[in-house]
Amino acid sequence: MRIGELSAVSGTSVRSIRYYENKGLVKSKRSGNGYRDYDPETCESIKIIKACLGMGFTLKETVNILACSRSSLEPEAVCDAARVLYEGQLHKINEQIDTLQIVRERLQMLIGPETASGLDAVHAPATEGGQK
Repeated sequence: MRIGELSAVSGTSVRSIRYYENKGLVKSKRSGNGYRDYDPETCESIKIIKACLGMGFTLKETVNILACSRSSLEPEAVCDAARVLYEGQLHKINEQIDTLQIVRERLQMLIGPETASGLDAVHAPATEGGQK
């Protein structure tokens, strides 16, 4: 599959695909006329890359996650290297949540309980039935 088709199928820009290739995340073969030719599996790799980036992983970490997904016979299996990365990312996210909760509490103290409780009602998660 040529890069334009891969771009359309994966919803990823040609520029991003070339960047991923430059970083070693995806590979192509060159046809006789010099065009890039990608295997159909490349689309799945791009989905994994986009998911990893969306979860906050770096491209370097994503290379390791991709290597695990390519070596696994079962799609849901998680190799040890990926598990370590996932656990580390989860730890970072939990630290960010803790920090945001502290910042939220400080802001609530600064703006006063009346205003803070009004904002809580606006940003409270929806309860059963779709009401807050």
